[in-house]
Amino acid sequence: MIRIADLAEGASEKNQCGEAGKSATTQRLGRPLTKAAASRGCAAACTSSLIHRALAAIPSMSRLGFASSRTLHPVRIATWNLERADSARIRQAQETVLRELTADILVLTEPGPSYRPGPRVVTSPPERSRPKKGDAWVAIVGDSVEPVGVEIPYERLAVAARARIDGRSVVVYGSVLPWAFAANNAPELVRARESAFDTFLRVLREQVADIAELRRRWPADLVVWAGDFNQTLSGPNHGGSAVKREALRRALDELGLVAFNADAPNARPGMHTIDLICGPRETVIVRQARVDPVRDGLRLSDHAAYWVEIARF
Repeated sequence: MIRIADLAEGASEKNQCGEAGKSATTQRLGRPLTKAAASRGCAAACTSSLIHRALAAIPSMSRLGFASSRTLHPVRIATWNLERADSARIRQAQETVLRELTADILVLTEPGPSYRPGPRVVTSPPERSRPKKGDAWVAIVGDSVEPVGVEIPYERLAVAARARIDGRSVVVYGSVLPWAFAANNAPELVRARESAFDTFLRVLREQVADIAELRRRWPADLVVWAGDFNQTLSGPNHGGSAVKREALRRALDELGLVAFNADAPNARPGMHTIDLICGPRETVIVRQARVDPVRDGLRLSDHAAYWVEIARF
């Protein structure tokens, strides 16, 4: 992409190459040029320079699968809770938003029955309370996404996948952490005499252990943890608790991770997001954004969507 600044530089360069073209052609012929000949010399010099600039502005060929020494494009990772939309109209609108995200990797929580394991899609085991629908808690989607071969049980509410993007490997752990009323909505997740906090803490520890194992297996890969954490890390704490927030902070610290979008607005006014994208502290983030869940007056989910662009790793 050529920036406005590049065009301004090009105008200056055009004047410089015009003088260079005149001088070079005059020297070559040993006599003054006519105005037309000087103009042709300028045009040739300018054309060569502008072609060089245009070639330099072409995006990295690694986008197309070719090796390149140029700077690689940022990797865009997005997450969204689709709330298992039952309406065909809402599902269609959600798909439109997902295409507009242009993410390299999508981590979708409560994705609904539209997402089944197959090419470009890796899902967690189907929800036991809805076996006929085959709903998964998490789906990871992307052109190069494939399973990692690590079995993660249903009760873990998680799945892992690996992707190759511009020759770089990314391991993604997508998960849901237990919510306050999990005992009512998904009783199979809660053990006997286990409080809501105990369930949250147990599953959190199990997910942390999974991520540590993934990092051990692929030490050279970027490992990202994303999904619906059902707990904010900053701001008001509606629906969460101070002890769960502290437990999540400690878990991230233990893994050496940070939540890139921790301060992004929630779909609920006044709150920060519970849909987090986390990675190593040293990761360079180019941009990030929140996508509103209301489109043309239609509420597509009770969660906003979020994406981050990772520059290098």
